[in-house]
Amino acid sequence: MGIMTRILRLWKADVHGVMDQMEDKELLVKQYLREMENNLQKKESRLHQLADATRQIDKNLSGRRLEIDKIEKDLALALRKENDEIARALIRKQRIQEKHCERLQQQAEDLSEEQKHLSQLLDKQRLQYETLKAKASGFCRRAEQTPFSEANTVFNESFAFTIDEDEIELELMRRKESLQKEGGAA
Repeated sequence: MGIMTRILRLWKADVHGVMDQMEDKELLVKQYLREMENNLQKKESRLHQLADATRQIDKNLSGRRLEIDKIEKDLALALRKENDEIARALIRKQRIQEKHCERLQQQAEDLSEEQKHLSQLLDKQRLQYETLKAKASGFCRRAEQTPFSEANTVFNESFAFTIDEDEIELELMRRKESLQKEGGAA
């Protein structure tokens, strides 16, 4: 069982090695950068959504506060006219508006905290992205230059030597002599 496990492990390692060689590192780096950029865009979109939601809450909160001020004026009038029934209804309405304002204020604070956290995270990730993008650019430039220099080396090595005409003549004579011996022995 131990031998089969070891053979299987070697086979897997060999397959992984072949896959590593088949993968184009430059394409992988570019794909990782695209994924990072897409992720950053999603976070920026979320940041804009949070800002829009905050503006909407602020607008709603302002409207409710104006309503509370109006109720307060109506309540003062009802109290001056000694109309307790209307005063009770206005107090109830005012309390409901105040509860809504408290809830909206809490939502605005929560959104503000989320915006702050997301903004900091986004700034940090943008910096990482730009750093990786610069490193990847350097890697891609080196990768583009490497195959050419390796091919150039192979090309130069294959033609780095010259063949002497005397060597060719000597080889020709040996082959003729070998051919004559084979012809005479047959």
